[in-house]
Amino acid sequence: MRTICLADEFPEARTIYRWLRQYEEFRHQYAHAKAEAAEAFNEDILDIADDGSNDWIEVRNKKGEIEIVLDKEHVMRSRLRIDTRKWLMEKLKPKKYGLNPIGVQMMDKNGDPTDPHSDPHIAAAIAMIEKAKSNGEA
Repeated sequence: MRTICLADEFPEARTIYRWLRQYEEFRHQYAHAKAEAAEAFNEDILDIADDGSNDWIEVRNKKGEIEIVLDKEHVMRSRLRIDTRKWLMEKLKPKKYGLNPIGVQMMDKNGDPTDPHSDPHIAAAIAMIEKAKSNGEA
């Protein structure tokens, strides 16, 4: 939204935020658009991960010879870009991209995300883990 609001033909960010408070339908459309942004981030992650074009650079060693070495800064920046998108995906679509309390996304028989607490055995196991944590046993 920040980038779009910089364009002359779009309203300022404060106008958008006011509309979010005032108009329920706009609020729903905005929420839907934000959730769909997670899918775009998913595509970005694949592009970033697959692009190794700047991973290697030429440097001159102490002897004056040119060597090709890993550009650690670029690789770390790519990792940060991926991690940031993963974090945003988790926040924007927690049911699809988020982690449940024990760190694994549970799926139903159709492959759709499901709430682990709906299974009484899993819910009991989670409760035992949480109790152990609170007692300092885990």
